[in-house]
Amino acid sequence: MRIELSILIYCILWCCAFFSVANESHIDPPVPVDLPTETQLRDQLLQQNDNVSLVNLAPQNKREFITPSVHCFSIKQVKLHHLDEFSSPSLQRQVAKWQAELVGHCQSQALLEQDINILNALLYDAGYVTSEVGKVDLYADDEVLDITLNVGRVQDIVSEAPTDKRYLISQAVPVKKGDVLNVKDIEQGADNFRSRPNSNVKIQIEPSSKEHESIISLSQVGKRTMAGSVSIDNKEQKIYGDLFGTTRLSFGNLAQLNDTLMVILSSQLDTLKSRGIKKQIFLWQVPYHYWRATLFGYDIGSKMRVSETTKELQKTRQQLLSFEIQRQFRPSTQRTVTLSGGIQYYTYRNEVSGYRLSVHERRSPYVNAGIEQNYRFMRGGYLNAKLHYKQSVYIPGARLSPIDSLNGVPIFNLNFDALIPFKITSQQFFYQPEMIFQ
Repeated sequence: MRIELSILIYCILWCCAFFSVANESHIDPPVPVDLPTETQLRDQLLQQNDNVSLVNLAPQNKREFITPSVHCFSIKQVKLHHLDEFSSPSLQRQVAKWQAELVGHCQSQALLEQDINILNALLYDAGYVTSEVGKVDLYADDEVLDITLNVGRVQDIVSEAPTDKRYLISQAVPVKKGDVLNVKDIEQGADNFRSRPNSNVKIQIEPSSKEHESIISLSQVGKRTMAGSVSIDNKEQKIYGDLFGTTRLSFGNLAQLNDTLMVILSSQLDTLKSRGIKKQIFLWQVPYHYWRATLFGYDIGSKMRVSETTKELQKTRQQLLSFEIQRQFRPSTQRTVTLSGGIQYYTYRNEVSGYRLSVHERRSPYVNAGIEQNYRFMRGGYLNAKLHYKQSVYIPGARLSPIDSLNGVPIFNLNFDALIPFKITSQQFFYQPEMIFQ
């Protein structure tokens, strides 16, 4: 444990050591380099494996309606008991609309059964998968429909391994014993575990001996994980050289905080050439319920010969350190909304043959907002749409940065990616397009 914490502290100090403050008024545009964004890194970290499974949930009870012998009966009032137990504002609005459509209309038994099924569907779509309509009474003389909702609750949260630390479960899963069970809370807990590399945590919802109560079971919560890779490519051949090497290291739960630590070291392999680039990237993320704290930084240096007739080199160096707090919302099973804010510190240096042309710094608070909509096709495949907005807060006296997103300019990013299956002569094929607008 001491060795692992020492590695973590060393990585943080190693990244912070790159940053310095300078004071120059002349600014030259930097040599363009491929700067990875924090969003891109986060998407790489999140492995979209299904770690949530609903096991042996009790079937909904069969309801018998006591209705009058007349063919049609009128409803003037709909009473719903225990509706206030559900905290979802969207569910409250949908149920209120459902009630309004019943009042003042003549109902038959078949129509009433259909309306009850609609109410059950509203509960399920809102994430309350273990809650359902219970007792239904119709008082024909008073024209009152009386409905009692059976509220599904969490009886207990257990771990299969006795060595698992309880605080890791309470930190990741935003639900506790006695709460109303909503599968969106379980999905959020799965996302918090899933962000760790090679995470194989399993979360199951199991029925308990008590009616309308369930047990949340987890396995392999406190296990530390690690992943690494080494790659060689020539994607930057035109600018910086023939071969480019990248080493990626990822650690999960290193500090026993459900945390994710990622370090990327990348460089041009032929160091004898007069041009090249080196990148060091660092990301550390700690989740808590619907919140996430992220520390992100990079140090990117490049060199290029000024001309073919001289040995003078132009060297640039860009460094960034940012801290961000993110809040996720799940208004529906298909939509996720995120809000985040943070502060970042950026420096840029540009020099030729030891002569410093420009040095400047930038401290910039910023706010991010994003919405993600996921569609699943009936015949397979999906379409994901992501919209992100970033606004930096202007600081008087701060020098401009060569990165537009640090200059107080609002940035919009729109991303579409899809998986479309199709067949040719009974053979299954997949088309996976992606479009990005900024």
